[in-house]
Amino acid sequence: MPRQVRKPSRSRRSTTRSRGRAKRSSPTQKLHVNWQRLGRVALVVAIGAVLVSYIQPISSYWTQRNASQRATAGLNDLRQQNRDLKRRVVELNDPLTFETQARRMGMVRPGERLFIIEGLERKRN
Repeated sequence: MPRQVRKPSRSRRSTTRSRGRAKRSSPTQKLHVNWQRLGRVALVVAIGAVLVSYIQPISSYWTQRNASQRATAGLNDLRQQNRDLKRRVVELNDPLTFETQARRMGMVRPGERLFIIEGLERKRN
Protein backbone atom coordinates (compact mmCIF):
# COMPACT_ATOMS: atom_id res chain seq x y z
CA MET A 1 0.00 0.00 0.00
CA PRO A 2 1.52 3.32 -1.03
CA ARG A 3 2.02 5.98 1.60
CA GLN A 4 0.07 9.11 1.23
CA VAL A 5 1.85 12.33 1.89
CA ARG A 6 -0.26 15.00 3.41
CA LYS A 7 0.38 18.56 2.49
CA PRO A 8 0.05 20.96 5.35
CA SER A 9 -2.82 23.31 5.15
CA ARG A 10 -2.37 27.02 4.76
CA SER A 11 -3.60 27.71 8.23
CA ARG A 12 -0.89 25.48 9.61
CA ARG A 13 1.79 27.15 7.52
CA SER A 14 0.84 30.55 8.74
CA THR A 15 1.07 29.31 12.33
CA THR A 16 4.55 27.86 11.68
CA ARG A 17 5.74 31.05 10.10
CA SER A 18 4.44 33.16 12.93
CA ARG A 19 6.34 30.96 15.39
CA GLY A 20 9.51 31.28 13.35
CA ARG A 21 9.22 35.03 13.31
CA ALA A 22 8.70 35.14 17.06
CA LYS A 23 12.10 33.49 17.61
CA ARG A 24 13.90 36.10 15.58
CA SER A 25 14.93 39.16 17.50
CA SER A 26 14.14 42.56 16.19
CA PRO A 27 15.74 45.82 17.31
CA THR A 28 12.54 46.90 18.97
CA GLN A 29 12.08 43.67 20.93
CA LYS A 30 13.24 43.86 24.58
CA LEU A 31 15.61 41.28 26.02
CA HIS A 32 14.65 39.63 29.26
CA VAL A 33 17.48 40.00 31.80
CA ASN A 34 17.56 37.80 34.88
CA TRP A 35 18.64 40.47 37.34
CA GLN A 36 18.94 38.09 40.30
CA ARG A 37 21.39 35.88 38.45
CA LEU A 38 23.35 38.86 37.16
CA GLY A 39 23.50 40.28 40.69
CA ARG A 40 24.80 36.99 42.09
CA VAL A 41 27.47 36.73 39.40
CA ALA A 42 28.53 40.35 40.03
CA LEU A 43 28.72 39.67 43.78
CA VAL A 44 30.85 36.55 43.27
CA VAL A 45 33.18 38.48 40.94
CA ALA A 46 33.48 41.35 43.44
CA ILE A 47 34.23 38.99 46.36
CA GLY A 48 36.77 37.15 44.20
CA ALA A 49 38.48 40.45 43.34
CA VAL A 50 38.67 41.41 47.02
CA LEU A 51 40.16 38.03 47.92
CA VAL A 52 42.72 38.25 45.12
CA SER A 53 43.72 41.72 46.31
CA TYR A 54 44.52 40.25 49.77
CA ILE A 55 46.91 37.56 48.45
CA GLN A 56 50.00 39.76 48.05
CA PRO A 57 49.77 41.50 51.47
CA ILE A 58 49.20 38.19 53.26
CA SER A 59 52.14 36.62 51.43
CA SER A 60 54.32 39.59 52.33
CA TYR A 61 53.20 39.36 55.97
CA TRP A 62 54.17 35.67 56.23
CA THR A 63 57.54 36.33 54.57
CA GLN A 64 58.33 39.17 56.97
CA ARG A 65 57.14 37.13 59.95
CA ASN A 66 59.44 34.23 59.05
CA ALA A 67 62.37 36.61 58.52
CA SER A 68 61.68 38.20 61.91
CA GLN A 69 61.64 34.80 63.63
CA ARG A 70 64.95 33.85 62.01
CA ALA A 71 66.49 37.17 63.05
CA THR A 72 65.24 36.73 66.62
CA ALA A 73 66.72 33.23 66.79
CA GLY A 74 70.04 34.57 65.46
CA LEU A 75 69.96 37.38 68.02
CA ASN A 76 69.38 34.89 70.86
CA ASP A 77 72.34 32.81 69.64
CA LEU A 78 74.55 35.91 69.58
CA ARG A 79 73.44 36.92 73.09
CA GLN A 80 74.35 33.44 74.39
CA GLN A 81 77.71 33.63 72.65
CA ASN A 82 78.29 37.08 74.18
CA ARG A 83 77.56 35.74 77.70
CA ASP A 84 79.97 32.85 77.13
CA LEU A 85 82.71 35.21 75.94
CA LYS A 86 82.23 37.56 78.90
CA ARG A 87 82.50 34.60 81.27
CA ARG A 88 85.68 33.52 79.44
CA VAL A 89 87.16 37.02 79.83
CA VAL A 90 86.53 36.89 83.58
CA GLU A 91 88.16 33.44 83.78
CA LEU A 92 91.22 34.54 81.80
CA ASN A 93 91.69 37.61 83.99
CA ASP A 94 92.19 35.26 86.93
CA PRO A 95 96.00 34.82 87.35
CA LEU A 96 95.74 31.11 88.17
CA THR A 97 93.67 30.34 85.04
CA PHE A 98 96.00 32.50 82.96
CA GLU A 99 99.07 30.57 84.17
CA THR A 100 97.36 27.20 83.63
CA GLN A 101 96.51 28.08 80.05
CA ALA A 102 100.06 29.34 79.39
CA ARG A 103 101.58 26.11 80.74
CA ARG A 104 99.26 24.02 78.55
CA MET A 105 100.68 25.88 75.57
CA GLY A 106 104.21 24.93 76.66
CA MET A 107 105.27 28.26 78.18
CA VAL A 108 107.51 28.51 81.24
CA ARG A 109 108.41 31.33 83.60
CA PRO A 110 111.76 33.01 83.24
CA GLY A 111 114.42 30.87 84.94
CA GLU A 112 112.39 27.64 84.79
CA ARG A 113 113.44 24.66 82.71
CA LEU A 114 110.90 22.72 80.61
CA PHE A 115 110.99 18.94 80.69
CA ILE A 116 108.85 16.91 78.30
CA ILE A 117 108.29 13.28 79.21
CA GLU A 118 107.00 11.20 76.33
CA GLY A 119 105.09 7.94 76.52
CA LEU A 120 102.99 8.79 79.56
CA GLU A 121 99.25 8.69 79.23
CA ARG A 122 97.45 11.77 80.40
CA LYS A 123 95.45 11.49 83.54
CA ARG A 124 91.72 11.59 82.79
CA ASN A 125 89.34 13.57 84.96
